[in-house]
Amino acid sequence: MIRKAFVAFLIFAIILGSALFLFGTVPTGFVPDEDQGYFMINVQLPEGASLERSDAAVKEVEEILKNEPGVRDYFALGGFNLITSAYSSYTSTVFAILEPWDARKDPSLSVSVYNAENSAEIQRDSGCCRLQFQPTAYQRYWLNRRLAV
Repeated sequence: MIRKAFVAFLIFAIILGSALFLFGTVPTGFVPDEDQGYFMINVQLPEGASLERSDAAVKEVEEILKNEPGVRDYFALGGFNLITSAYSSYTSTVFAILEPWDARKDPSLSVSVYNAENSAEIQRDSGCCRLQFQPTAYQRYWLNRRLAV
């Protein structure tokens, strides 16, 4: 009986060791980031802040986006938090639409490079949290998760 328990424990240890080894070697993301031609910025002020303060914070983001090469247009949804799908006076979501891929031949104008290099300027601010991110490459999953909530 003890011998069977030892063999079962040994098999379990081998499986556990293999799993730990694979977790360290297999890439964590199976779906790579994809340049879909836009990115989003979530702007959140402290709870209870007015819509006017939120609008002022969004206008600062719009001023930054206006001067960025490769950004064709942008629009804001004042009072809507895309991350939590909640409506409140202290949050807003900004969508930045980039130029078409044909016009963005320079690799530095891709969404991932833009997010990496310019997010510090977007996030630096006056009392609010700004989170810049790009949409998931697997839109159907994202849409299904939003509809399920």
